[in-house]
Amino acid sequence: MTPKIHRALESALTASIDNMEHFKGRTLIAVDVSSSMGFTISKKSDVRCCDIGALMGAMASRLCEDATVCYFDAKSSGSSGLKIAHYGKYDSILDICRNTAFAGGGTDMTLPLLWALDEDRTADLKPFDRVIYFSDNMCNRCMWYGTVQGLVDKYRAKYNHDLWVHGVDMQGYGTQQFCGKNFNIIAGWSDSIFPFIHLAEAGISTLVKTIEEYKVM
Repeated sequence: MTPKIHRALESALTASIDNMEHFKGRTLIAVDVSSSMGFTISKKSDVRCCDIGALMGAMASRLCEDATVCYFDAKSSGSSGLKIAHYGKYDSILDICRNTAFAGGGTDMTLPLLWALDEDRTADLKPFDRVIYFSDNMCNRCMWYGTVQGLVDKYRAKYNHDLWVHGVDMQGYGTQQFCGKNFNIIAGWSDSIFPFIHLAEAGISTLVKTIEEYKVM
C-alpha cells in the first residue's frame, strides 16, 4: 500500500467514525485471534476473519469514551492467551490493524471476562458498561471456572448489574455463547453494527420505532 492510499483510507475511516454516535462509559472490546479466525470471511474473498475483527475492534476503540481492547485465543505453553491494549484517538486505525498479532491458537472466550473480573477488583475503577466480542464463536471453552455466560453473570453480580454483552458473530457456525437480558447477538459485520448496538441498548421499543420510521428509497 502506498503512503497516498494509506492516507486516503485512514481519512475515510476517520470520517466515517466521526459521523457515528459514540459510546459513553467504559467498554471492553474482545477480538478473537484464534486459529479459526484465519479462515477467509467467505469462499469468494481473500480477507480473513481476523483481519475484519482487527478492523472492527480498532474502529470500536475510536468510538468509545473509555476503551480497553483485548486480543484472545486459548492459553498455551508460554503464552497467557491474552493481550491488552489501550489506544488513543490519534492512533492510526490502519496501523492498529497491521500490528495486530494473529496468534492462531484455540478459542477461549472466557479470557477477556476473567481479566475484567480480576482487573476490576481495584476499588477506584468504574465497572465496564459493555463488552463487545468480535469472534467466529467456533468454541466456548468450559474450564473449571465455568462458561463465558457464567462469567458474565458473575461480573454483573459483583460490579454492574446492567452490563451489556454484544456478540458479533463473524462466521455463523450456528452456535452462540450468550442468552437472556442485556445480550445482543449480531451475525455478520459492517459499520452498521455500531448504530445497532446503540439501538439495542436503548431497548426494543427504540428498535421497533426505528424500523417503522425507515424509509425505503
